Amino acid sequence: SVYKEQVMSVYLSDTFKNRKSSKQVTWTPALGKLLNYRLKYVPHNGGKEVVQKIPAKATCTIMKNLKPATTYNITVLPIYKRSEGKAKQGVGTTRIVGVVSSLVLDTQCKTTAKADIMLLVDGSWSIGRKNFKTIRNFIARLVSVFDIGPDRVQIGLAQYSGDPKTEWHLNTHHTKESLLNAVANLPYKGGNTMTGMALNHILQYNFKPNVGLRPDSHKISILITDGKSQDEVIVISQNLRDSGIELYAIGVKNADEYELRSIASDPDDIHMYNVYDFQFLVDITDELSVNLCNSVKGSGREGAISAPTNLVTSEVTQSSFRATWTPPNGTVEKYDVTYMMTAGEHGGTVFNGSVSTVVLENLNPLTEYVISVYAVVGKQSSEPLRGTETTRECFLFCFSAAGCMDIPPPAGEVVVGGDRPPNLGGPEVSPERWRLIPNLTYRHRHTGTHRHKHPFPPSCSHMHSLHTQPTWRQT
Repeated sequence: SVYKEQVMSVYLSDTFKNRKSSKQVTWTPALGKLLNYRLKYVPHNGGKEVVQKIPAKATCTIMKNLKPATTYNITVLPIYKRSEGKAKQGVGTTRIVGVVSSLVLDTQCKTTAKADIMLLVDGSWSIGRKNFKTIRNFIARLVSVFDIGPDRVQIGLAQYSGDPKTEWHLNTHHTKESLLNAVANLPYKGGNTMTGMALNHILQYNFKPNVGLRPDSHKISILITDGKSQDEVIVISQNLRDSGIELYAIGVKNADEYELRSIASDPDDIHMYNVYDFQFLVDITDELSVNLCNSVKGSGREGAISAPTNLVTSEVTQSSFRATWTPPNGTVEKYDVTYMMTAGEHGGTVFNGSVSTVVLENLNPLTEYVISVYAVVGKQSSEPLRGTETTRECFLFCFSAAGCMDIPPPAGEVVVGGDRPPNLGGPEVSPERWRLIPNLTYRHRHTGTHRHKHPFPPSCSHMHSLHTQPTWRQT
């Protein structure tokens, strides 16, 4: 292929969060008409090789579920219809896992809504006592964000293996202190993995008024498992959802992702998680806590606030997009807008109820975000209006979502340009508008300016080789 000897450049950078288990890889675009890119990465000292197919228009992606403190060999290969391009390699090292100094998150779920949450924990032999301790810590971090009490959030727990067992009911613990003490002393059960039987157990014995279920509360269940179930789960999961129970499914290590999706409520990107190993549970804690809090805030109740409708996204760039919605009937004091990416990072903003549009900025390129919009009056909030949007791909030399890496011209190369390059307005620009001197080879750069008056860094501009030299005078 004519493109096989082209030179591609590959750059590596940390993601904003999950630096211990993820890495962003960025490359300069390959020439010609691509089918796609093939990304491969494998631990330098040996291990499982991961292969991903990346869209042809992409110039960056996130490598997820990496081992901490591990060096990876990375290869990006352009794929054409009849051949492969020349592969370019890079090397990156993930960060060391930090020590969790406290089980209590700084962020609290501030809501007066009622919710009844049942935790369903896999206690089978495949987990092991050491990993079960990690699960206890993970649960403690989750429950610590809520205001626990008979008039707020109630949390029960059932553990299962060959047969399920209720460790405590929804109405057992009336304070956060009592609940955290129970979590710290949760025994390890051991046995097989009968997830379907366990799901049926919480429906038949835990989500009942005689053990604490309240008629005006939001019903939520969170499954934590490390393997494929040895019995059927699809029908009973649907029965739970049909009963008004919102299901979260968290898989670890050997969990079956298809099975997790069949259990979890829609959308999957909010209700389903699958991590490489138990030590990575800490990486999803913040995002899961936010999603759970949003579920609790959106609890159906008498006199509930109407939700906004018709969420529309527009003005999409590599680092921002606009979200617009139709306000609900009645007075709204403010809107609470949250947005999160599947890799784990989340953000949010609150603003006056007279506004029904917002620009979300400082986002990662080529990343899908889930947006939730709540109408807020006093201490009450509406059901969330949710939608998704994907930011555009990186510019040519984009190094990370926060900035770009300047790539100087090779030694001895002259970058030619006028004293003051022109400001070309909008998409109508054409090379035919400029008087050119033929038969000269040089390089030129053009840089975009953000419509919201924030110029892109000069190093984010596009560099091209031309065989004619412009005089920067308009004809």
